[in-house]
Amino acid sequence: MKESELRSFEVATLGPEHAAEHAEMRAEARQAPMTREQVAEARQSAAAAAAEVGAPSEVGRWDFSATVDLPIVAIHSVLLPTGKVMVFSYPNVEQTADNWKNEGAAWLWDPATGEKKAVPPPTDQFVNGEFRPANVWCSGHAFTPDGELVVFGGNLEFEGPATKWKGLDRIYLFNPFTEQWRRGPDMRHGRWYPTGVTLADGRIPIVSGLDESGTDTMNTDVEVFTPPSALGAGDASVELIGNTTETAPYDGPWTGGYYPQMYAMPSGRVLVAGPQKEQTYFLKPAGFGGANWFSRSPAEDPPDMNTRHVWGTGVPLPAGLGGSTRFMMIGGSTFDETIPSNGNSEIYDEAQPGLGWQTGPSLNMGRGHANTVLLPDGSMVEVGGGVGKDDTFASPLHATSAEDRDGDGEPDQKQVELRDPETGEWRLGPAQAENRAYHSTALLLPDGRVLSAGDEFHNAGSSTDTGEIYEPPYLFKGPRPTISSAPAAISVGGEFGVGTPSNVKKAVLVAPGAVTHAVNMNQRVIPLELTKRTSCVDLKAPPTATAAPPGYYMLFLLSDAGVPSIAKFVKLTPGGATPSKCSVVTPPVDPPVDPPVDPPADPPVKPPVKPPVKPPVTPPANKAPVLTKLKLSRGKISFRLSEPGTVTFAFERKGRRTYARLATSFSRRAKAGSNSLSFNPAKRRFKAGSYRIVARARDATGKRSATVRASFKVQARPKKARRSSLAAVVAPLRLFA
Repeated sequence: MKESELRSFEVATLGPEHAAEHAEMRAEARQAPMTREQVAEARQSAAAAAAEVGAPSEVGRWDFSATVDLPIVAIHSVLLPTGKVMVFSYPNVEQTADNWKNEGAAWLWDPATGEKKAVPPPTDQFVNGEFRPANVWCSGHAFTPDGELVVFGGNLEFEGPATKWKGLDRIYLFNPFTEQWRRGPDMRHGRWYPTGVTLADGRIPIVSGLDESGTDTMNTDVEVFTPPSALGAGDASVELIGNTTETAPYDGPWTGGYYPQMYAMPSGRVLVAGPQKEQTYFLKPAGFGGANWFSRSPAEDPPDMNTRHVWGTGVPLPAGLGGSTRFMMIGGSTFDETIPSNGNSEIYDEAQPGLGWQTGPSLNMGRGHANTVLLPDGSMVEVGGGVGKDDTFASPLHATSAEDRDGDGEPDQKQVELRDPETGEWRLGPAQAENRAYHSTALLLPDGRVLSAGDEFHNAGSSTDTGEIYEPPYLFKGPRPTISSAPAAISVGGEFGVGTPSNVKKAVLVAPGAVTHAVNMNQRVIPLELTKRTSCVDLKAPPTATAAPPGYYMLFLLSDAGVPSIAKFVKLTPGGATPSKCSVVTPPVDPPVDPPVDPPADPPVKPPVKPPVKPPVTPPANKAPVLTKLKLSRGKISFRLSEPGTVTFAFERKGRRTYARLATSFSRRAKAGSNSLSFNPAKRRFKAGSYRIVARARDATGKRSATVRASFKVQARPKKARRSSLAAVVAPLRLFA
C-alpha cells in the first residue's frame, strides 16, 4: 500500500489528528521498504556472509536461486497432502479506505513444478454492499483424517475508531485433491486468532480468538469440530463443550490470549500453553460432552510456565515410536510486549509432571514472531523473528534487529539457528536475504528443504511476497536414499514394507505443517521401527492414534549420514487394511570351509642388532579452542584466543533473580592471541543496570570452546554531564567461567 493510500485509510478510520501522528512517526522511524534491487543486493550479501558462519554440511545454506515469487503475502502457509503449499491472506489488489484488505485470497504453489494457481475462498462474506471471498486470514487450521484442510475463524471487520477487531464465525473446508472450498458448520461466535489441533479420533477442539462484538472480547467457548464421515461429505458438525473463564478458577480453564500453543499428547490429553505463563491447562477429550472435559484441579493441571512467551513458538520434541511427552516453548516476550524478545526455552514432560517446566538452552538471540520447523533427522531450525514489539517503530510488531537502526551492521534474526537433538544447544547458521517477523511463516517441504515466507512490511510494503528456500545441513552429507515403492495407506500399529535400493538406517513420519503467527497447529516427527530386507525395509507404524493422530504424513527414509529421501505421503488410519510387508529372501548359505593350515614355521633367526630408533613424534590431537581474558572496558571488547576461529558474543541483563538473554548477538573472526573490537552500548540502547557478556569460540574444524562470561555495568550519565557520543559508561568487568 502506498503512503498516500495508507494516509487516506487512517484519516477515514482514525481521524485526521491521529493519522497525522502515525504519518509523522513513519517519517521519523520507518526505514524505506526494500526495493527489488536492494533485495538482490541483500541476497548477495547474505551469500557472501554465509561462508563465515560455517560449511553447508554444518549449518546448511540459503539457495537464493530457488527463491519464488508469491502472488500474495504468506500470512498462512499449509503443506497439503498433494505436496503443494497453500498460502492465504488478503488479495493483491489496490487497497482503499473502503475495501482495505477486508476479503480473503488463497493460492497454491507446487514446489516440484513451480506452478501457481488461485483458489479463492467462497464468495459469501458480505462487505460494503457486496459479497466477497471470505476473509479467512487470522484464522486457525488443522486437517481431517481424510486430508481436508479445516479453516476456522478469520477477520469479520477491521479495527477502526468505533470498534476493535471482529472475528469471523465461519468454518471452511478445502479439499486438496479436487482443490475446491466448501462451507462447513458455523461456530456460535467469531474467532480472530484461534487455535485447534487434530485428535486421535479426528475431532478438532477449538479455543480462543476475539469474538464478533468489536469490544476486544475473547471468545470463551471451547468447541469441538467433528469431521465429515467421508471426504467431501456434508455431515460435519461443531459442538460447544464448555467455556473458559478469568474469574472462577477450575469452573473452567483460564481464558487464553491470541493463538495459544496446543499439542495432542500421547496420553490422549491436549496441552494448551500460553502465551501467558499461567494460561496452561489440559483438555481431556475422553470427557468431552460431560463435566470432566478439562483439568479441574491444581493436581491435574500442568504447572505454570516460568515466563511468558508472547509471540513465541512451541514444538513437541521428537521422541520414540509411542510419541513425544515433551513440549518446548521458545522465545517471545517475557514481561512486557514492548521490550525486546528473548531466546529462552523451557520444556514440560508429561511423563515427569513433578519436574514442572525445565529451563532449556537459549537461542543465541531473542526472537519474537519466529517459526520453529521440525526436521526429519530430529533436529530443528528456528527461522526469522524480530524483537517482538517496538512501539517506536513504524509497524511495532514487524520491528527486527535487522533494521540496523544503530548502524553497526551486526548479525540479526535473519540468521537461522539449528538445534542439536543430542545436546539441545542452538547454533547460528546463514542469513536469509529478507526480514521475516510478524506475519511470517516457515514449513518443511517434501524434499527436506524449508520454505520461509511472509511479512508484508519488509517486502517493499507490498501485498505480494517471496518464498526463500533453506537447505538444511543434511542435504550436504552425501547422496539421498530413494523410495521405489510405498503403500498409499498404513494402519495404526501395523507393519508395512517400503521398497528402496538404498542403505537405509532410519525412517520417520512427519506431519505436514499448518502455520501462522508463530503457531504450527499440525507439526510432529515420529521415528518408526525399521528392519532391513533385500531392496526393501519393513517398518512398524505408531502403536496408537494418540501417538500419531490419523491423517496424512510424509514418510522419509534416512541414510547412515542422516540424509533424507524425498518424502512419500502416506495416509495413517486406525483399524485400516494392513499393506504387505517385504518379501523375505533368505540369502544362500555358503558351505563351511576348513581354515587353511599354516606350513611349519622355520626356526627363528636372530635379527642383527640395530641401534635404537626414536619413534616418530605424533602431532598433538586437535583440541578445542581456548577463550580467555574476556572483558569489556571503555567501549572495547578484548579477549585472547588459542587459535584462529570465530567468536560469537551475546549479552544478558540481570533481573531480580536471573539473567535474561537480550536480542543483541553477533559473531567475529578472531586471530590467535590478543583480539579487540569496538562495542558501543549506547547504540545498542542498553539501559543502566548489570549485564554480562557471553562468548564462545569455534575453530575451522567446528570444535567449540567452553562458554565464557564476564560481568559489567552500564551507568547512566548524570543529567548535568556534557552529552557525548556514548549514552552510557561501561564499567570494567570480571571474568568468570
